[in-house]
Amino acid sequence: MAPQLPAIYDLLFDYAIGRLDEEARRDLERRLREDPGLTDELNKIRAILEPLQTWAAPPPPANLVDNVLDRIEQRRFPRMVAGSALPPGEGRGVGRRPIISLPELVALAACIMFFVGVFVPSLSRSRYLAKRAQCTSNLASIFSGLQSYAQANDGCLPNAGMRAGVNWLRNSPNRRNLHILIRVHLVRPDAMICPSRPDHQVMPPEQAFSAASVADRRYFSYDMQNMAGPTCNLQDRLCVPVVSDANPLFEGGRVHGVGNLREANTVAHRGTGQNVLFADGHREWTTSPVLGSGGDNIWTAGDVTTYEGTEVQLAATDAFLVP
Repeated sequence: MAPQLPAIYDLLFDYAIGRLDEEARRDLERRLREDPGLTDELNKIRAILEPLQTWAAPPPPANLVDNVLDRIEQRRFPRMVAGSALPPGEGRGVGRRPIISLPELVALAACIMFFVGVFVPSLSRSRYLAKRAQCTSNLASIFSGLQSYAQANDGCLPNAGMRAGVNWLRNSPNRRNLHILIRVHLVRPDAMICPSRPDHQVMPPEQAFSAASVADRRYFSYDMQNMAGPTCNLQDRLCVPVVSDANPLFEGGRVHGVGNLREANTVAHRGTGQNVLFADGHREWTTSPVLGSGGDNIWTAGDVTTYEGTEVQLAATDAFLVP
């Protein structure tokens, strides 16, 4: 299997051919200004595309439509020769006239290329936005479950025994807290799967009540506020992130080195951003993990940059979303 290119190359290619939406284009242009290396990669892509952009397709014949319709009519309703059971030209062997001439075939190919160039990117974009919308809907279902749980537990978020000093990265995964919502029938297992994560799958019904199922990371696409540290109370309706797409710093149960933490978007959604659920119930799509005027990074505990798995947030208003 050929290695997959980083998601940034998809963005650079879409930018080079003008296929990005306005928000994604502005975000990428900002990244290009800050990273000369990305600019060099973009120039390489443009150099590869230049022959295609300068190639001019031959103009179609002026009577192309009439010719095509005429050929279709002949194929569907062939004119019969008097005294013969065969359409004209049948049985003449290799010398008969081709059904479509070469100029018409070239024009037809050009039309097909045009429609593919117009509709395929639009279809891809529509699918991308549909997956993002479904991800947002999943977070709404999760909040409904969190709210029901909090109403029965003095506004507290579900906690499967997380406490300071416990290794939330390996020994006691934070996703156990989300699993509580499944066990008590407040959230369906399929709401825990982001449609932009094809490597994830819905938890089978027979495993929904098994604690061992939490060990399989494929059943949970979302990360939650680290319950080993100070957490907010849902009754306070604070604008604090509590659930989001997976934290890329700890993807796969290990620490990943990321150069610029302000640009560390989740691996889902083409790496362009993430959906975030807040304690007051609203959801937000953000192209950076840094949210609010305070500059809080939802992936990190305060200003900590080196992690072993026991670090916690400094306060209930410090979002620290982990697996």
